[in-house]
Amino acid sequence: KAKIPPPELVEVEAAYAPKSTPEDSQRVAKLPLPPASKIIAIEPARMEDDFDVQIVGDGRFDNFRVYTLNGPPRLVVDLLGVLSSKVKDDLNLKGPLVKKVRVGLHVDKARVVFDLTHIPELGVPYEIILDEDRLSVSFLSSPGSPSQ
Repeated sequence: KAKIPPPELVEVEAAYAPKSTPEDSQRVAKLPLPPASKIIAIEPARMEDDFDVQIVGDGRFDNFRVYTLNGPPRLVVDLLGVLSSKVKDDLNLKGPLVKKVRVGLHVDKARVVFDLTHIPELGVPYEIILDEDRLSVSFLSSPGSPSQ
């Protein structure tokens, strides 16, 4: 019988293993979020002369409608497909135009209502900024027509 030498253990370099780079982690971080189904928080913030309110969700706010109502004056943001909210209480604010924010849940949407002190003659000066898991409603200090 011929003796067969035991197999040698060969250490293999990690040349075959993909190395992670900073770009890889950025690529993973930039994967699109799923559509939001829940409001996580509402965060007011003063930004110089403007007053911002961020609606934070558990995903992207892909589908929303914004409109104003009179008697009493309100700005309404309907978040279609968002069916729940961790925000249960009204938020009383000290903004120049907004006095309260409240959330209502409906069968097919969450409704965020901004109770306003008044509606300026040229319309509510606001801007909507959509970013990953949040929708920012900026109430602009300069009078003018609303933008979206």
